[in-house]
Amino acid sequence: MIKGLLDPKIDFVFKNIFGSSKHPKILISFLNAILKPKHLIKGVEIQNTDLEKHFVEDKFSRLDVKATTSNDDEQRIIYEMRSKILKDKVSALSKAKNDGIKQGIQQEKIETAKNLLKLGMDISLVKEATKLSEEEIIKLKEILKK
Repeated sequence: MIKGLLDPKIDFVFKNIFGSSKHPKILISFLNAILKPKHLIKGVEIQNTDLEKHFVEDKFSRLDVKATTSNDDEQRIIYEMRSKILKDKVSALSKAKNDGIKQGIQQEKIETAKNLLKLGMDISLVKEATKLSEEEIIKLKEILKK
């Protein structure tokens, strides 16, 4: 990322740009551009300027632009921390999804192998059909005998 530019898709940055009571004209311009009301918005009252503790994705977080914000070191540190946390969450969710898919595929192979063994199919054919190891299939066959 270019130094001095922050990503407004992060809620912290978005709220600092558009939710500041110091610069209501920025929010008015943004709302008029997005909402396209019949009668232009001429004023706003920003009541809650506290930054929320949890990231909430909404239609505004999908903006694909970069914007400059305050050079305040504390705000930049908070932004970087929140940005890292969000990236970590996305990464963890992606890994969990992939792990779940792999686990589901493995479970389906096991169920298929069990069904084929119940039908009396030879271990070598079950191995070929499911791509499970011979050891796994033998263990399944032993479990089914019980």
